Amino acid sequence: MVHSLQTKSKLITESMCAPGKIGVIIGKESGTGKTTLHNHKATAVADKKATCTEDGKMVMLNGFHNGFYYENNVIMYGKGLVKVDGDYYYINMSGKAFVGSVGVTAEKTNGLMAPGKYTFGVDGKMVILNGFKNGFYYENNVIMYGKGTVKVEGDIYYINKSGKAYVGMVSITAEKANGILTPGKYEFGADGKLVLDK
Repeated sequence: MVHSLQTKSKLITESMCAPGKIGVIIGKESGTGKTTLHNHKATAVADKKATCTEDGKMVMLNGFHNGFYYENNVIMYGKGLVKVDGDYYYINMSGKAFVGSVGVTAEKTNGLMAPGKYTFGVDGKMVILNGFKNGFYYENNVIMYGKGTVKVEGDIYYINKSGKAYVGMVSITAEKANGILTPGKYEFGADGKLVLDK
């Protein structure tokens, strides 16, 4: 049931659920606090329809519903990085999960990760990079510049300051051996893999 007082210039509404029906939430525009109808033009409108239970209670929408990302019944347009059920998503200005690669600013990380460029798969989930991708060595989506010795799928590599596998002879210190090799001079082949003594 919706009670309202309407004039030509404004509509003041109090929203309530009717048992088993779809209730209409009259929300406020993001940033302005201006009261608006759920079907108002512009993506700044915060609220849409809410589902009601058979006993008339409003169901609070949180997470993804019909492709949109909600927090407490509010579609979060342009929210940025969010974590849902252990997966990371980037919510764009349409209120939906972004697909592709995007640069995430400090403001839009929402304290979940460091600013940087991230990739999101066709399901909207962040692709967590570990190991080699496009020549760079990653650990949890971070390029590990100057990491030193690493072991990937049984092979040993030396990651230099460019974040890539070193090729050629190199002297490895105890600090850069990372407990994988003993300090000393080693050779890495054209594929970046440690050349083992025959």
